[in-house]
Amino acid sequence: MPKITAAADISADGFYIKIIDHNGNPVTTNVYVLWIAMYPGQYDDPNTALMVETRLQYISHNTLVSYNLDFPDTPNVVACAQVGGVPKIAAPIMHNKDGFTLSLYDHNGNTVTSNTYVLWIAVYPSQYDDPSSDLMIETKCNKQHDFVWMGYNMNFPSTPNVVTCGQSDGSGIARITAPVSHTATGYTLRIIDHNGNYVTTPNSVWTFWIAAYPSQYVTPVDDYEPDNSFSQYSTMTVTTTLQSQSRSIYPVNDNDYIRFYAYAGYTYAFYTTGSTDTYGHLYNNLQVELDSDDDSGEGTNFRIDYNILTSGYYFLRVRGFSSSTAGPYTLYYQYSGIADLPPATPSQPFGPTSGYVGMSYTYSTSTMDPEGGNVYYWFDWGDGANSGWVGPYSSGSTGYASHAWSSSGTYYVKAKAKDVGGHESGWSSSLTVTIIANTAPTLACTGESGYTSDGVNPD
Repeated sequence: MPKITAAADISADGFYIKIIDHNGNPVTTNVYVLWIAMYPGQYDDPNTALMVETRLQYISHNTLVSYNLDFPDTPNVVACAQVGGVPKIAAPIMHNKDGFTLSLYDHNGNTVTSNTYVLWIAVYPSQYDDPSSDLMIETKCNKQHDFVWMGYNMNFPSTPNVVTCGQSDGSGIARITAPVSHTATGYTLRIIDHNGNYVTTPNSVWTFWIAAYPSQYVTPVDDYEPDNSFSQYSTMTVTTTLQSQSRSIYPVNDNDYIRFYAYAGYTYAFYTTGSTDTYGHLYNNLQVELDSDDDSGEGTNFRIDYNILTSGYYFLRVRGFSSSTAGPYTLYYQYSGIADLPPATPSQPFGPTSGYVGMSYTYSTSTMDPEGGNVYYWFDWGDGANSGWVGPYSSGSTGYASHAWSSSGTYYVKAKAKDVGGHESGWSSSLTVTIIANTAPTLACTGESGYTSDGVNPD
């Protein structure tokens, strides 16, 4: 049976709950842990409001991230659960014959009346006598004033199904009234005292509970918000060392815009990992999209590998695949390779600056490749025609191409180059060429009147 084990320690920080999955393996990723410190004697009077201090911790890749979740003395309100600076739960607590009730509000201050999870935690008080032992607890229904033990089990579903036993009554007040359906792959709490005996005496057990709005606790807001536009972005420094940022798509339709500086000639890699279906976009500093990807990474994660041709600032945008996608992801980034820069801009084409229609003329240009590799040249003849790529030529060598214009006019001939990796230079300055109509010379012959030549004996 899946269990949650908790090493008890009655201190200012409460006790630590360790979660173990149904295979007996510790759960170290994406788990919320509630720490609880109870005051002695607070349970003596069942009409007294519940007074506890709690600390919520989020386990993410073996790292505990703490959020405060406090119950002040009066009126015993859960002030907030700070997640990324955003309050998640504000809840008045009451203690009555129906157990503890809790008013739930979302991060916008709206009353939550549906899709509410309720977490029940039962604690065996005498367990604190031996803080070195493990406390194993099982979720049960709330302890009522008449000490009737209702004996309901409670499991964490493996899928985000609504917890039927903790549904809001429509006014924002969530109550424990019915059991939750069992899910074999979920987590279960069982009450066992420090001697290993199953706790069945209701008078010795107090159960309290807290409700959580799923869309807020499944995906906490990341530490980089707000970064939702080109004008409101977060940053990253990309180096040759693989680095990462823990982020989230939350709420749905969230977009993460991240600006970075890139150096020309290097290949920049960006990809995500995790169960969230991500989509990536790469933009230059003018906000023109250069590349995008959906699932080239692991699973439904995107991956973009892009060779930067011009040094400067760029933007990476990460979003969910669909309008309903939300969840955490880890972004990885680095650049690699020996700089592969495009050739320098070629010289202005050299050749005739005037000519006749239909006559072929040859033009040349040259350039250098920074890496000393071969280059190709492309001539634009200014009449809608071009030479296509000619070459290869060694770096610094002159390339040639010929063209004949079909009509008279003024044309502007320019050239560009590319290296063997396909990296293109800019266009050269233009050479002005004037083409005129080709009128052949006319030969006039005058003969004597009445004279006929047979072409054989012209005399």
